[in-house]
Amino acid sequence: MSYGFLDEVMRSMPESVSGSRLQRLAGWWVMVNAFGGFEGLVASGVIKKTAAYQTRKEFLEVFGVDAEKWQAGISQQFRPDATLF
Repeated sequence: MSYGFLDEVMRSMPESVSGSRLQRLAGWWVMVNAFGGFEGLVASGVIKKTAAYQTRKEFLEVFGVDAEKWQAGISQQFRPDATLF
């Protein structure tokens, strides 16, 4: 099955991890990047500091890299002026 621009992302996801866990961690990645990084997310108060550190550790365990560094080819697929829908 082809996922278009998400093919590289899908290949980088561990198969042994549940779909709900991957979905939650993908949301974490979006939030970290939306707030300009881990420190920005914690400083915003959107998530408690303890939960932020736990989720950061979990992301690292699953993907083998910190959420701030994991790009999986996504940034190369979008232009700043592009729309998703």
